[in-house]
Amino acid sequence: MIDKLSSLWDSVQAFLSQAAEAAGLSDLIEVIEQNDVQLVLKANGREIVVNKRYGTVKSGSRLLVRTAAITSVDIKYRRRLVNGKWREWWIVLLRKSWYSWVRIGSTTIKLDAAIAAANLGTATGKKVRSY
Repeated sequence: MIDKLSSLWDSVQAFLSQAAEAAGLSDLIEVIEQNDVQLVLKANGREIVVNKRYGTVKSGSRLLVRTAAITSVDIKYRRRLVNGKWREWWIVLLRKSWYSWVRIGSTTIKLDAAIAAANLGTATGKKVRSY
């Protein structure tokens, strides 16, 4: 069941990536602001705020996760054959447990994912893993 859901999710991601590219949009994860108190990222059109003082990760007013609950910052590589062309993308996640995570965003630019994950790792004090 989980394999089927994962495969479905990968297909949806590939479709959205292809649609964004066709529309002239690119998947971006970028650092907007970084200081002693917070890290602000723009990821796939939404703003993610890591508040170091309060130990929270929010999107708008919504609490996504407390930094104490995060076990690692993960970069997940995906590759899929779509219409005869290989599509690649990287997903940045905040892992809470084996089956629980918060998806920060995805990008077709490997360096963007690495920079975002490194900054998230520094802001949360968690290790960065790539697979």
